[in-house]
Amino acid sequence: MEWSKGLVVIGAGQMGGALIEGIARAQLLPAASIRIVDLDRPRVEALAERLGVRPSVTLDEADFDAAIVAVKPQALPSLLPALQALGGKGKCFISIAAGVRLERLSQILPQAKWLRAMPNLPARIGKGVTALAAASDLEEGDWGRAEALFRCVGTTLRIDESLFDVVTALSGSGPAYVFALLEAQIEGAVRLGLPRPSAEFLAKQTLQGAAALALQESSVSRLREEVTSPGGTTAAGLFALEERGFRHALMLALEKATKRSEEIARWIDSLLS
Repeated sequence: MEWSKGLVVIGAGQMGGALIEGIARAQLLPAASIRIVDLDRPRVEALAERLGVRPSVTLDEADFDAAIVAVKPQALPSLLPALQALGGKGKCFISIAAGVRLERLSQILPQAKWLRAMPNLPARIGKGVTALAAASDLEEGDWGRAEALFRCVGTTLRIDESLFDVVTALSGSGPAYVFALLEAQIEGAVRLGLPRPSAEFLAKQTLQGAAALALQESSVSRLREEVTSPGGTTAAGLFALEERGFRHALMLALEKATKRSEEIARWIDSLLS
């Protein structure tokens, strides 16, 4: 894939910064052809010095192949004039602003080719998963360009935009559910007498190994069955979880997070209308 003009990343916050670092370190394109735009001059200059990318606090240059809009959705209204000044004809724009629909993005820059992306926190260490959505007529070359960018920080999956609120609840919010599970396991083990360093080590290593197994198997139910001996300790523990609605609570969490994502999307749409 040819990158003749380079990449602009608008926003150098937590996720924008993770993307910049991942893309630069993967050497997908020369660091000097990556430009980062953010009002936080010290942060921009620190990233530029460490990674060799080009810093900027304005969007006054339009010489790029693709742009990642990595700002919070509520920041988009103030960014609109600068974005619209870019024109966008023939350029690929990728928004990670949660809740901003493709239809609204296309109204901001009608001549641009838009995609939506939902990366998650593990992108910070190159282990993220990013869901991507675009209009049905997006060319395969533009799909490939977007996927190449986000594969620098993990894996990607194409998803219909109508499912993006569920994706937000599952993979976007999902790491928090996992961290909450780990916290509970660690505290429970400490309560039963295990030293905290040992509890943290065992809980984290167990999660890592279980996740690696799950990635290799097509059925997580089969794995759960393999570790659950009749009348054993695992069966007793699972019974206690089910007795207190463990699975129901997780499914309800996804439902509530999905509904909240839908509410935020409607609120953001009203701000941009």
